[in-house]
Amino acid sequence: MWSGRYLQRMTIASQGLCQSPNRIPIPETAPGEVIDLEVTFKTPSLPGSCRTDWKMVDDRGKLIYPTLSGLYSIVQVVQIQQRAYD
Repeated sequence: MWSGRYLQRMTIASQGLCQSPNRIPIPETAPGEVIDLEVTFKTPSLPGSCRTDWKMVDDRGKLIYPTLSGLYSIVQVVQIQQRAYD
């Protein structure tokens, strides 16, 4: 059973690139159980892409399975939509 685990962002957020929480909780997970994890990103203000890398850590920030590859996401901004203001 996984308990007290988190998904920790391994890449450093730079201004103008994808912004996200540094850590999100992983719910208690039984062996073989499938779960969904959700991360909210603030995208760059210009078209382009950014990548974030993630690994599982315990509540003290110690890496779990440090030699295994983690997860990653790539966010692609293709068009900036202007907001209309009154």
